[in-house]
Amino acid sequence: MDWIWGQQVQQIGTNTGTGIPAPVWGETPKSTEPAKGNVSSISIDEIVRIAESRKLYPGYDVYFPDAPKGVYTVQVFLPKSTDEATLHIDQYNGKVLSDSRYKDYGLLGKAITTGYYLHIGAELGLINQIVGLIICIGIVLIVVTGILMWWKRKPNNKLGAPPQPKNFKMEKGLALIIVIFSIIFPLVGVSLLFVFLLDWLVTRRIHRVKQWIG
Repeated sequence: MDWIWGQQVQQIGTNTGTGIPAPVWGETPKSTEPAKGNVSSISIDEIVRIAESRKLYPGYDVYFPDAPKGVYTVQVFLPKSTDEATLHIDQYNGKVLSDSRYKDYGLLGKAITTGYYLHIGAELGLINQIVGLIICIGIVLIVVTGILMWWKRKPNNKLGAPPQPKNFKMEKGLALIIVIFSIIFPLVGVSLLFVFLLDWLVTRRIHRVKQWIG
């Protein structure tokens, strides 16, 4: 699913100016290498001082440069979407090459970020977590009660799958929806194709299997 919801959506946001700034998700600026001499990188203490002077939320991560032109990267991704920050700092002179905050995100970038924090239960704190827990419990209950209802109603020695209606004909609108979702969510398409092939190659051709299913 990442190919459509990951890099592709981010690329759309970048091209339209509505996504997350490029320095946050991959297009990292470069440090300026000194012309002469063996100049070492600035210390981690200096990086911490710069981060604190920029008022980053406590608990940020610091990533060290991995090449001569690499940079120090300081990032905050929790506890809330509005606390997000990404700093890229020149490893030699301590210059802040980019400073990206939530307020710099475009409309699409803010929607994706806020949606993610709501999804993991961080955006609204305890209320967010309680609502998420209730939804989770509800899904579990649907699964469990569904199995119990099927077990109580199924015929003996049969799976008990509902029969296909007579003169069944799929509506064009429904078929279009299935195709669209199969493209957007490839695993859905693969699953539906697998079920179709299983029904066509096995269920319809082996009488005992067809009889057992329903």
